[in-house]
Amino acid sequence: TSGTVSGRITYGTTGSAVKGADVIVRKVSTDPMSEQYHSLHFTSPLGEAVWPYVDGNYAQKTFADNDFTVQAWICPDELSDSKIIQFKGDDCYIGITTGGKVTFNGIAFDKVTINTKSYSHLSIIRKGTNVDCHVIYIDPKQGVTTYHDNITLPSQTLPLSSATQFTLGHFKGYIDELRIWTKALTIDEIEENYDHLLVGNEKGLETYWTFDENLHTQFFDYSR
Repeated sequence: TSGTVSGRITYGTTGSAVKGADVIVRKVSTDPMSEQYHSLHFTSPLGEAVWPYVDGNYAQKTFADNDFTVQAWICPDELSDSKIIQFKGDDCYIGITTGGKVTFNGIAFDKVTINTKSYSHLSIIRKGTNVDCHVIYIDPKQGVTTYHDNITLPSQTLPLSSATQFTLGHFKGYIDELRIWTKALTIDEIEENYDHLLVGNEKGLETYWTFDENLHTQFFDYSR
């Protein structure tokens, strides 16, 4: 689960802020149903979550020729050739190979690998015919490691005509904090915001799913 703990520590009757204090975060419940934050867990490659587009022109108008960014925390239980984020089925998608390579429309980012049993923060940034892949991996012992690679698309226009729905799933594992932006985020913007919740009114934020509703069959868009 991703999230941020924030606040102010004060001392004594004056309420003065204290610098350099150590904070211990302790889980108070072992019941996963009572926790505040959740991920979307797919237990079968056949499982999917579907968001119907508002109309048959939405994907074509919004993404086919324009810059955008897709972000999510990904934690595969196992690796297989999977189209885990689909703008239009097999025609336009973000995938993972059996070797853990990230792909965009079947083209692999050779310098980027997703590991099993641990969360990686994935950003796919499309700008014209260039597509960047930026992955942030947090190791409890070694700290933060970043991986970056890019590919060139054969065409400026993505095949999104008559697309009817956006789909997540078709792999075994977890997805959390999915964000779609109608702009190409910079590396600085990615690294500034990847590890905490958004307000929802950030400029260019088109769709924002936290999956924290704990409703199992529904999730909500918090962009506004």
